Order: sequence, then C-alpha cells, then structure tokens
Amino acid sequence: MKKRLLLCLLLACAMLCALVPVTASAADAVSMQPCYSLPFAPEGTTYGQVTFSVPADVQGLTKDAWDNGLDHNTDLILLSFVKDGVAYENMTVREIKDMLGDLPLKRTCYTYENGPDGTIYLNLRFHMDDHSKLKPSDFTAVTVKAGFVWCAGSPSGIDKELSALTLEHDVYFPVNQKAGITAVQVGAMPGGDGALRVRFERKDRESLKAISAVDLCPSAIPGKTLGDLVTIDGVTVTDLVKQGKVARFNFYGDTMIFHIDNPSYLAALKENEYEIVILPGFRWMNWNRDDWGNWAGSNRNNYTPVDGTLVLEPIVFSINASDEISVKMGGMSVLPGYKDTYYVGERIDMTSLVVRVEFASGAGLDMMLLESMVSYDFSAPGTATVTVEYDGMVATYEVTVLPVPETETESETVGSSNSTESNIESTAETATEAAPETDADNLVPEPAIKKGCGAALAPAGMILLCLVGFAFGRKEDRDA
Repeated sequence: MKKRLLLCLLLACAMLCALVPVTASAADAVSMQPCYSLPFAPEGTTYGQVTFSVPADVQGLTKDAWDNGLDHNTDLILLSFVKDGVAYENMTVREIKDMLGDLPLKRTCYTYENGPDGTIYLNLRFHMDDHSKLKPSDFTAVTVKAGFVWCAGSPSGIDKELSALTLEHDVYFPVNQKAGITAVQVGAMPGGDGALRVRFERKDRESLKAISAVDLCPSAIPGKTLGDLVTIDGVTVTDLVKQGKVARFNFYGDTMIFHIDNPSYLAALKENEYEIVILPGFRWMNWNRDDWGNWAGSNRNNYTPVDGTLVLEPIVFSINASDEISVKMGGMSVLPGYKDTYYVGERIDMTSLVVRVEFASGAGLDMMLLESMVSYDFSAPGTATVTVEYDGMVATYEVTVLPVPETETESETVGSSNSTESNIESTAETATEAAPETDADNLVPEPAIKKGCGAALAPAGMILLCLVGFAFGRKEDRDA
C-alpha cells in the first residue's frame, strides 16, 4: 500500500512538472531595453506611459495588471511634472497621490503589446482620472530606478512580481521635451595638448561660459552625474577619472573637452577607431561667469542646466586614428508590418509605421513617427513611394494604391499628405476624445508567447486527483 501511494505521488509530481510551464527565474534574467521614442501619451488616451522592449518569448506577462494600492515599486518610479507654473521633480507616485488626492494619479498599470521583429513592448502606465489636476502633458520626465520589477495580475490587482524582469540600471525617460543640441564635426586632438574636443552647435554659444569639473555635475537622472552618462571606448568618464586616464572634463562655451594627460591611454585610443557615446539624460550646464581652472569643481552646485540641451537619444561620435571626429548613425530602416495597400486619397496609417534608427555603437531605437516626417502621394492608382526622413537620414518603401471602390463616397476619403483643413480638424476632434483605458489594449493582437501555468493546471489537477483516488480507494476497486 505505502509503495503504491509513494509511486502514485511521484508520478503525479512528475506529470505536473512536465505540464506546467516553468516561469523564468532571476537566473534567467531578461534585459529590459527602454524605448525612448515612443509617445508618452498615445492619441486618444487619458493615461501616460513609458515603454520597455523585451524578447517575445518572455513568459508570465498579463494585460492590465493594476497596482490599485500603489504597493509595488513604490520608491522606484520617480515622476517630474509642472503644475501651476511650479516644477515638481522626482516624486513617487504615492507622494503625488498624497499631494493631489486619489483621482489625479489613480494607479499604475503593467501591460504589454506586440513590438516589431519578435519583441514585446512592456507599457508602464499612469492612470490619471482628473485632468483638471494632473494630465499627461504636465509631465517632464519619468525615472525608473534599478531594482524595479515587472508585475503581473489583472484589473483586480497585482498577483506576482516577475523576478526575471528586474531593471539593473536606472532609466530616464524625457517626457514632452525636445533636444536642443546638435553634434557637429570638429578636430579631435590638436597635437601636444592631449585634449579631446567635441563641439555642439548652439545659437546661444556666446552666452555659454567656460566651466570646470562638469563630470561631477548632476545629470537629469537622479543619482547620476554627467560623467556617468558619457563613455569613451565603453568606459564612463567617471571611471576614467578614477583610473587616472582622464584628468578633467570641462565645458568651454559650446565645446566639451576631455583632458587626457595619460600618454599610454592616449596612445592606445589613437591606435584604432573608438567611440564617445553621450547617453540620454545628459544636459549642458552654464553659470553667470567663467569658472575655468577650478579643477576641484567647488562651484559646480551653482551651475544651472541650459534650456533645450537635454539629450533624448544616444549620440555617438566615432574618432579615427587621424583624430577626425564624425557623428555616426548606422542608418535607418522601415520595419516590416507597415500597411502596404491604400485607396486613392487615403491618409497614411501612422500606427503601423515604425523605423529602426541604428547608431554606430550598435545600439538601436525603434521609433514611431510623426506624419510631418513622412511624405507620399496617394492621388492616383498604382505604386507609390513613401519617404521617411529623420535627422538627415532617409528611408523609402513602396505601397500599392487602388482605385476607390464605387461603394465608397468621396467624403469617406481623406486626401494626400497635404490634408484639407476640415480633415485636420476632424482628426483633432477624434484624438481629443478620451478612449477607455483598456480599449487600446484590446485592439492589440495577442503575441505568440506562453502566459504562465493557468492553462496546464486544470488537466494536471484532474490527473493528480485520479492518481490520489487510485492510491486511497477501496482495495476491491483497485484490484478490479
């Protein structure tokens, strides 16, 4: 009897293990990549969101997991916004709720949708139910701190945290901001002085002062300095200063200068092509007077950020052995999945149009575009070329334009990219209508991924019950 019972239990456990999908553990950590260029407030929605990209085979994800009590990642999500002309920086969701009440920031939401090329977009949403007190356009930045863990559940609440989806580094998302610095080509290391110079094009260059020790200045990311957000050959300036490879990092007007007093390090850099990368969250600093020569940086707390100089996307400089700097973009391509058939006069479908911008470092950003960045002409049947332009790069693709079916009326079409004023107004009115927060998710097709063990529990439970019944049933029934 005991042997039969033990055998049945072991068999049941084995079958359960075989049937229940294994959720990724912390050892199977998945990289969560920030998507900087996706909109914070998608059209027709009442919430704001920041987005991460993960591989499509991630398990355990759920739609609309609401943290109604704001009990998860409470101190790891920091929000900055402007209200009534006052700037509030790096407040937790609970602090905002305590200040403004329950409705302005009702809850956070963990959900997902299909991304391009076998990826999943994880959307961290902030539900705002009283726009008179707080609305998406009020926000200026979202910082998600290291240690943040993605959650799963339902609108009723959070059921569990997915430890495999843990953020290893702070991520800063600029919101409703525009970059105002443009990198330009300039000589790198004039002979003898061991200084590496990178210049940015600024219309206000005459007002920019010479200031020192800017690597110690705070960046737009809480807890990160400017030195943490600049890398030379893959190492941060902060670490290079500690290692004695870079002596100083200064601003001289519109030029950043890395003083490299270490001859061996300088020689090693010059042997091959290397890169300087400036990461999102970096910003230009200024003061009311020159502070050149103050290498200790004792006045750095008096420096102030220059409006419009926030870096929103990685900027990559490539320096060759001849000390020539170039701002390198690896190129841009339109990702598969765009709408490829239209009727004459139809407006282009921007929701299906995503481009990938490649940087010289190998990093890439998947970007949804504004219609102003796209040109096309769907005024006649045939093959039409759509042209996408971004930051000096151009990508094109072709679509098929069909005649309008006879059942279609002229009023149902929109026109070419030069839309009429009435069409623009009707589009704007549609965009301002607040859609239910969950409707947008329901329009997204389900990704082909495993979603935990729910589907396997029912058959596995029945097998377990049958085996236990067999072990404990009457002897005459078992022997039958």
